[in-house]
Amino acid sequence: MDLKIFEDNNQLSTFTAEFIINYVKQNPKSVIVVPSGDSPKLTFQKIVELSDSSIFDDATIIGLDEWVGISPENEGSCGNFIRKFLVEPLNNRKLQTYFFNQLAENLELECEKMNQVIESKGGIDIMLVGIGLNGHIGLNEPKTDWNLYAHLSELAEMTITVGQKYFTESTDLKYGITLGLKHLQESKHPILIANGAIKAEIISDTINGTVSIENPSTIFQTIPHSHVWLDASAASMLK
Repeated sequence: MDLKIFEDNNQLSTFTAEFIINYVKQNPKSVIVVPSGDSPKLTFQKIVELSDSSIFDDATIIGLDEWVGISPENEGSCGNFIRKFLVEPLNNRKLQTYFFNQLAENLELECEKMNQVIESKGGIDIMLVGIGLNGHIGLNEPKTDWNLYAHLSELAEMTITVGQKYFTESTDLKYGITLGLKHLQESKHPILIANGAIKAEIISDTINGTVSIENPSTIFQTIPHSHVWLDASAASMLK
């Protein structure tokens, strides 16, 4: 595991953005999975600020996960967030993007479609993820099988509660649709980023705790080529 600790979120996000930009420059057909939420927001802004969007002409961006049953136009939609803060500011019509259809009648088929997209493109180059307070990666909740690809996930109570912050009004959340931890293991560069003191305890468990499906984030201990990049606050409880 490549563990890096940065002074603050600005340094963390700048480094992450530059890593992605430089990778795409060297690998124009890169497949990049990105999450939504507070953790990657500044990284997205840095990618837009520091890159010439033309480097993404042949690249593909895939959304990590999505809330099931939420309109893609809803401000709390994961795809909406990624489009708003990364895709639209890049303003590159050649960039290929793929997001889960959270309103699909057949969600299992939707998962298979996303698996096929990834397979057809030769796999994932960079899989950027954040971390939930219960250790979830994407919407792979505690006790999720680590050998799953894209799948439907029943949301944990903590995820439902914390997830409300992304919506302008109380929203009924029960299921998510997400890329699986098998995708994470098979990606060329699995990258976990975390910032802020609120993530310190779960990051300590991730790095120093027992590897267990009870905490999905501990999977990073088992992936030799993985990266865990933190700001000082998120790393403050590490031994």
